[in-house]
Amino acid sequence: MWRNRPASATAILKDGAVTGFTLTDPGAGYSSPPAISVQGIAGLKVEVVMIYGEDFKTNGSVKEIKVVDGGKAAR
Repeated sequence: MWRNRPASATAILKDGAVTGFTLTDPGAGYSSPPAISVQGIAGLKVEVVMIYGEDFKTNGSVKEIKVVDGGKAAR
């Protein structure tokens, strides 16, 4: 069975918008990119780059989270 481990990242904020992410754990076992959200930020849009390979410990992990639209802090 394919191992599952949730990914985690820390959002980088500037002037109330997300400018990037620091990936703290790429996770594993995703068959498709996970949904990304940041509490208090509306309109955030990202592209999640995945890694798929033969190593079951890292297969289906997040390689990178690219910010398409940093959204705005909800008021």
